[in-house]
Amino acid sequence: MAAGKSQSTYFTTRDLVFIAVFAAAWGLVETSLGSYLHAARIPFRGAALTALGLLAALTGRSLVPRRGTVLMIGLVTALLKLLSLGGVVLSPLLAIVIESALAEWALWPWARPGRSAFALAGALAELWTVIHPFLTQGLLAGSGLFTVYGWLLQSTAQALPWGSKVTVLLVGVAILVPALLGTAAGLIACSLGRELQARLAH
Repeated sequence: MAAGKSQSTYFTTRDLVFIAVFAAAWGLVETSLGSYLHAARIPFRGAALTALGLLAALTGRSLVPRRGTVLMIGLVTALLKLLSLGGVVLSPLLAIVIESALAEWALWPWARPGRSAFALAGALAELWTVIHPFLTQGLLAGSGLFTVYGWLLQSTAQALPWGSKVTVLLVGVAILVPALLGTAAGLIACSLGRELQARLAH
């Protein structure tokens, strides 16, 4: 869909309510399901958790077709997570804000983006799950980029039946799986948001 001008640059009270609802949904995913996924040690659990959060945020953007919606949802989600943790834990808060900012950046050119734009937004935001360890562990925590690279290969190898024999393939899978999860989240969110919008219009 071609870039266009939105009907209004202001969020209505109804828009803000929806933003709060979808932020709460993302926050619920982070605080409840996130603990379960990490405890269960499910393969690509970080990417799966992010995809569910993006599903909520992008559904909100589809339902509230205004620029800035995804970023606002991300900021409110980060605030809710901060309150639930009872203290500042930089890594998860940074991830939520950056993921929402990346998705917002991908959608920004369009007032009412189409499915392809939502797919791009989801994929781009999901790729932060690949970059995130290199920043937080490799740079901020001082573990070293090669150490984090080794962790990436090891975690991917454990999730796959091939072992750690094909390094390039492991790196490709480590990037491809989150991108596909994000793409799926974006496509589902676009359709779901439009369906909700149609039902609310009746």
